[in-house]
Amino acid sequence: MSITQIDKDTYVVRVTKKVNGKVIYDKKIRVQGTKGKAKSAERELFSQADNLANKRNQFSFTWQMALDEYLARIETVQTASTFLSAKTSLVSYTSQWNDLEVSQLDAKAVADGLRVKFTDQSPTTKQRVLRYVRGVFKLQVDEGKILINPANKVSFGQKPKFKKLSAMNRSEVKKLLNYLETRDTSWYQIFRITYELGLRAGEAQALTWGHINFETSTVTVNNSYCKVSKEIKGTKNGSGRTVPLNESLKKFLESLKSSSPDSQFVLPRKVLWLRGESAKVLREYQRHLELKRPIITLFELPSSLIF
Repeated sequence: MSITQIDKDTYVVRVTKKVNGKVIYDKKIRVQGTKGKAKSAERELFSQADNLANKRNQFSFTWQMALDEYLARIETVQTASTFLSAKTSLVSYTSQWNDLEVSQLDAKAVADGLRVKFTDQSPTTKQRVLRYVRGVFKLQVDEGKILINPANKVSFGQKPKFKKLSAMNRSEVKKLLNYLETRDTSWYQIFRITYELGLRAGEAQALTWGHINFETSTVTVNNSYCKVSKEIKGTKNGSGRTVPLNESLKKFLESLKSSSPDSQFVLPRKVLWLRGESAKVLREYQRHLELKRPIITLFELPSSLIF
């Protein structure tokens, strides 16, 4: 505990609190003004440190409690798929800590505990689980229950290097669409409209006729379908956009609407598509047509389109 004057009217105030030899509170602030003001700030820091010590004495805050608190916090701000991924990963890989106090989990305990659970998991899975574990600890740091995030010091090797996917060029896209147009109308509609409008899969699945303005030749993209919750929500980045319709696609959409006047959605509700398995369908067609890139990314433009 100290008050250090570093300038004529500037002081640095620091308060440290230990419980059973372990630092539970350590805060340093800069104060402008008189020494009396610095002493007042010091008293406030003392009060914060004592309150934290009292809380620690009142109950044991376990990993299970921290985990429940974290999941409750992210459930309202994350997509259903992201929340489900976090919950499943944390429950599967951190149950060995459930009865331990969060303050007892240092970097070594975190690394050892995860290493026991990791067997033949891929580097991607390890990084994902570690990211969620860091999130649990970060919330506890933000709330002042622990000082540092021990998971920040844990690493399981380098992050996996993802291969850059080459997209199909225009001639390959044309070959695919020409083939589908007469053999599989539903997939032709899905691939063509998604491609020409530059939509993500979820955005295409949520597209209704109400989003299309034939008078202005524009499409409003402001919704996305979540295959986990089976709900239509906002787009991935939370903002909408307007996409222009070229004349050819406009005529195609007008024809499509006239052939299905009672349908709310623009595109057919293919089960595989709604389950997020259109990449498998695409790969099969690519192999059949001997296209040189049997990969998930379909088109060169727009670059954001991945099925």
